[in-house]
Amino acid sequence: MKKLLIAASISLLITSSAFAADTFTGSFLEAQQKKLDAQTSKVVNKEKELRAQQEAINPINKVNNTKNQQLDLVEKKKQQVQNQKDSLIKQKEDLKNLFTIN
Repeated sequence: MKKLLIAASISLLITSSAFAADTFTGSFLEAQQKKLDAQTSKVVNKEKELRAQQEAINPINKVNNTKNQQLDLVEKKKQQVQNQKDSLIKQKEDLKNLFTIN
């Protein structure tokens, strides 16, 4: 009976030690997880902020791209008009020279 009582005491001691270690380890891990969450939330918030800024910039970039494309088209049209003007002036001079007696 004495041996049984000693064995039960040792078993109870081991079990309570295991539970205590598990509780300590669990609370330690929870504390570490909270610290990690606090640090990662800063990074996540910064990333969200950067994405929001990028989304705000995208329409401005689209407007600028469209404006640049329109300016390029206007410049091409100006160049075409200038080329036609030069061509007409040359034709006029050619016709003028044709009817001029030297």
